[in-house]
Amino acid sequence: MFLKDDQRDESEFGKHPELVAAANNKYLDILKGSNVISEAQPLSYALRDLRQRLVVLAPTSIWMRRFTRSVAEHFTSTVWEATNRSRGLNPDLKSYIRMRPITGGLYVDTEFIGIAERTHVPPGQGASRRQVVDAYF
Repeated sequence: MFLKDDQRDESEFGKHPELVAAANNKYLDILKGSNVISEAQPLSYALRDLRQRLVVLAPTSIWMRRFTRSVAEHFTSTVWEATNRSRGLNPDLKSYIRMRPITGGLYVDTEFIGIAERTHVPPGQGASRRQVVDAYF
């Protein structure tokens, strides 16, 4: 995630939201279980491997769906950033503060912490994502 983030921030690729969206969709499909095509980049194979490991480690299928949703939300935020770059826009402070946890991958990272710490907030507990993040930090 951070490798791709740096590439988007530091290259022309990151100024083309349609290219960012296409790459994100490919990676999201892999995370959802799609096959990796033979001419794929090494990162695609690494993501497939990560997915296979997470499926084994995930406490529930709901966790895997929540993780995938967090990644999808992060990917959407990268398209938002690319759109801003392509238009030469700086987001207003309110938008930046709202988007920063998502663009920074905080919710994705929180899901990884849950796996590493073997903690899981079961569905129906009423905890918001913010409360889950606060519990870890």
